Amino acid sequence: ILKLRRALEGMALRESIANATDDWEENIVICHHRMVRSPRDNLEEFEARHKSFHMAILAGCDSPILLRYCSQLYDLNIRYRYLAMQVSNYQKRDIAKEHQDIMDA
Repeated sequence: ILKLRRALEGMALRESIANATDDWEENIVICHHRMVRSPRDNLEEFEARHKSFHMAILAGCDSPILLRYCSQLYDLNIRYRYLAMQVSNYQKRDIAKEHQDIMDA
Protein backbone atom coordinates (compact mmCIF):
# COMPACT_ATOMS: atom_id res chain seq x y z
CA ILE A 1 0.00 0.00 0.00
CA LEU A 2 2.74 2.44 0.97
CA LYS A 3 4.78 1.76 -2.17
CA LEU A 4 1.78 2.42 -4.40
CA ARG A 5 0.81 5.47 -2.34
CA ARG A 6 4.28 6.96 -2.75
CA ALA A 7 4.24 6.37 -6.51
CA LEU A 8 0.80 7.86 -7.11
CA GLU A 9 1.24 10.76 -4.69
CA GLY A 10 4.59 11.53 -6.28
CA MET A 11 2.91 11.70 -9.68
CA ALA A 12 0.10 13.90 -8.35
CA LEU A 13 2.56 16.13 -6.48
CA ARG A 14 4.70 16.76 -9.56
CA GLU A 15 1.58 17.76 -11.49
CA SER A 16 0.36 19.96 -8.62
CA ILE A 17 3.68 21.79 -8.47
CA ALA A 18 3.63 22.28 -12.23
CA ASN A 19 0.12 23.76 -11.95
CA ALA A 20 0.81 25.75 -8.75
CA THR A 21 -1.29 28.83 -8.07
CA ASP A 22 -1.43 31.26 -5.18
CA ASP A 23 -4.76 29.74 -4.09
CA TRP A 24 -3.24 26.24 -4.07
CA GLU A 25 -0.33 27.40 -1.95
CA GLU A 26 -2.60 29.34 0.42
CA ASN A 27 -4.79 26.27 0.95
CA ILE A 28 -1.72 24.19 1.86
CA VAL A 29 -0.65 26.77 4.45
CA ILE A 30 -4.17 26.91 5.92
CA CYS A 31 -4.47 23.12 6.11
CA HIS A 32 -1.04 22.85 7.72
CA HIS A 33 -1.95 25.49 10.29
CA ARG A 34 -5.17 23.67 11.18
CA MET A 35 -3.40 20.33 11.39
CA VAL A 36 -0.62 21.44 13.74
CA ARG A 37 -3.13 23.24 15.97
CA SER A 38 -5.44 20.23 16.32
CA PRO A 39 -5.04 18.34 19.58
CA ARG A 40 -3.15 15.07 19.13
CA ASP A 41 -5.33 13.43 21.78
CA ASN A 42 -8.38 13.88 19.52
CA LEU A 43 -7.26 11.31 16.97
CA GLU A 44 -10.32 11.60 14.73
CA GLU A 45 -9.94 15.37 14.34
CA PHE A 46 -6.18 15.16 13.88
CA GLU A 47 -6.46 12.45 11.20
CA ALA A 48 -9.11 14.44 9.30
CA ARG A 49 -6.87 17.52 9.28
CA HIS A 50 -3.79 15.43 8.52
CA LYS A 51 -5.49 13.98 5.45
CA SER A 52 -6.73 17.45 4.42
CA PHE A 53 -3.14 18.70 4.49
CA HIS A 54 -1.85 15.85 2.32
CA MET A 55 -4.74 16.13 -0.12
CA ALA A 56 -4.29 19.92 -0.34
CA ILE A 57 -0.75 19.35 -1.57
CA LEU A 58 -2.06 17.09 -4.31
CA ALA A 59 -5.10 19.23 -5.15
CA GLY A 60 -3.40 20.99 -8.07
CA CYS A 61 -3.31 17.72 -9.96
CA ASP A 62 -5.60 17.79 -13.00
CA SER A 63 -6.67 14.17 -12.62
CA PRO A 64 -9.73 13.54 -10.42
CA ILE A 65 -9.24 9.78 -10.67
CA LEU A 66 -5.61 10.05 -9.53
CA LEU A 67 -6.73 12.17 -6.57
CA ARG A 68 -9.41 9.60 -5.73
CA TYR A 69 -6.84 6.78 -5.77
CA CYS A 70 -4.50 8.83 -3.57
CA SER A 71 -7.34 9.42 -1.12
CA GLN A 72 -8.25 5.73 -1.02
CA LEU A 73 -4.64 4.67 -0.48
CA TYR A 74 -4.28 7.27 2.26
CA ASP A 75 -7.31 5.78 4.02
CA LEU A 76 -5.94 2.25 3.71
CA ASN A 77 -2.61 3.40 5.11
CA ILE A 78 -4.26 4.83 8.23
CA ARG A 79 -4.88 1.31 9.54
CA TYR A 80 -1.15 0.68 9.59
CA ARG A 81 -0.43 4.06 11.14
CA TYR A 82 -2.74 3.19 14.05
CA LEU A 83 -0.70 0.05 14.64
CA ALA A 84 2.55 2.02 14.43
CA MET A 85 1.26 4.51 16.99
CA GLN A 86 1.43 1.76 19.58
CA VAL A 87 5.22 1.68 19.24
CA SER A 88 6.87 4.12 21.62
CA ASN A 89 9.39 5.60 19.14
CA TYR A 90 6.55 6.54 16.77
CA GLN A 91 5.12 8.82 19.45
CA LYS A 92 8.46 10.64 19.71
CA ARG A 93 8.29 11.82 16.10
CA ASP A 94 8.05 15.57 15.57
CA ILE A 95 4.99 15.50 13.33
CA ALA A 96 4.75 19.30 13.13
CA LYS A 97 8.36 19.60 11.89
CA GLU A 98 7.97 16.73 9.42
CA HIS A 99 4.96 18.40 7.85
CA GLN A 100 6.53 21.86 7.96
CA ASP A 101 9.42 20.38 5.95
CA ILE A 102 6.96 18.89 3.45
CA MET A 103 5.18 22.23 3.08
CA ASP A 104 8.45 24.15 2.71
CA ALA A 105 9.69 21.81 0.00
